[in-house]
Amino acid sequence: MQKNSIERKHYSLGIIFSIFIISMASIVAFTLYNKNLNTDTDFQSKIKEIGYGKVEAINPFVLEKSENTLDKTTMNIELVQEIKRVYNINVIYGENTKYLAESVDAKTLYNEQDINKMLLELIDNLSKYPSNIFKEIQLKDYDVEICIVDYFTNDNIALATRDSNNNFKIYLSNVDRIESIEKSIHHEMYHILEYYMKLEFDINKLYEEWNSYNPKGFEYQENLELLDTSYVYKYDKEDRTYFVSIYSKVSDKEDRAEVFADTMMADEKPSYYTDNLGAIKNKMYLIANAIKNSFYSVNYGTSIYWTRFF
Repeated sequence: MQKNSIERKHYSLGIIFSIFIISMASIVAFTLYNKNLNTDTDFQSKIKEIGYGKVEAINPFVLEKSENTLDKTTMNIELVQEIKRVYNINVIYGENTKYLAESVDAKTLYNEQDINKMLLELIDNLSKYPSNIFKEIQLKDYDVEICIVDYFTNDNIALATRDSNNNFKIYLSNVDRIESIEKSIHHEMYHILEYYMKLEFDINKLYEEWNSYNPKGFEYQENLELLDTSYVYKYDKEDRTYFVSIYSKVSDKEDRAEVFADTMMADEKPSYYTDNLGAIKNKMYLIANAIKNSFYSVNYGTSIYWTRFF
């Protein structure tokens, strides 16, 4: 009788211990799943105040007015104010960019018609992002600013920078082709997102699988003159497609920016999403997951534009 009692006691303790282990494992798993998102309750409260994944939009009446107004000077000011209201991004041009433009080998843009074209293109492409993703960056005291310039005196079309105070800037030049403007916006915008992820999280952990989707033995090459078309989308065979562009082969961060921009620009699902190799598609999966694990506003959105082909 006493033996049975001892066995039941051991059995009960075994059950309790098992439940405890399972509970701890669940807690650890939950923590690991959410390890990348900020656990600062004060930060979470601030995020809640701006509405998590709340999506705002540019006032359509302002866009209509811009289209029908010949004098673009006042209209451009209104468009900049709308971008600030919706995304909390500062956009500067003209005299306000004079010294900044010189610092990056660019010329100032003064033509109000061209500025209007750039602002409208910027608004169209910003609409593909959760509006609060940029506000979330700024809650950590990282400023985001877009500078519209005329052109660069070097080979650049656009540029993203992070200064010693962790202020983020995108420089966009007044190019003729809309596709180039569009690609520049998304390419440089990805760099801004990665600046934030690198400062707040372990970027190497977020992208620890990245190189597994490159050709065996491949090394990035920063010397543009040494780059070729091998393994590049639309240049090489489908079963050898690892990069969306030649420029992707410069570095891992440029590779990510190119994959992101190409996906954002695509009107229909690119063939690299369905090819048997799946290297570029898997790179975009890693990018999407890295952003999701770094931003609250992405987790609460109804639909995220860069995941529409998954």
